[in-house]
Amino acid sequence: MDATIERRIFFIDLKRKIPVGPLKGAGPFVLPEGFSLLGLDDTHQEFSTETRAIDRYSLRDHYDWSLGPGRYAFVYKSGGSVLGLLRLELFNDHVLVDLIARNKLFVESERVGTKLMRLAEDIARQTGRPEVRLESVETAVGFYDDKLGYEEYEQTYEDDEYGELTPKRKKIV
Repeated sequence: MDATIERRIFFIDLKRKIPVGPLKGAGPFVLPEGFSLLGLDDTHQEFSTETRAIDRYSLRDHYDWSLGPGRYAFVYKSGGSVLGLLRLELFNDHVLVDLIARNKLFVESERVGTKLMRLAEDIARQTGRPEVRLESVETAVGFYDDKLGYEEYEQTYEDDEYGELTPKRKKIV
């Protein structure tokens, strides 16, 4: 990662902002209320998406994944409970959403998926990345296209664990 970007201050422009510690040497990092980096203290909580391919990994597994270079795991919490999880990787020319998941143990979703994706887009803006990319499961294609403005950029393919995946991207201005 470019040294200039590593020192950049991140500001996520959503409602009330809460400062948290440095993002792997990136300086002050500001997240919207309810968001935080996934921490060890979160890893004991139950998290179920009702999707076997995702649920076979614990929050501790996601935390361990986030320790890799350019990898970050964010959680959205309410009342101390983890309602959503966003894993992303920073590349030179884009932000890759590796995983977005809503905890189905909580009936009230509070538009968690939309909030998590807006966070990914804001991080792309603040780090100077021109687009956000992801691979959408078949049941979420409409969500990304219609509600968030993503477009297909490669052919759909079959994955052994997740089924049909469609590469999506959104240009960030």
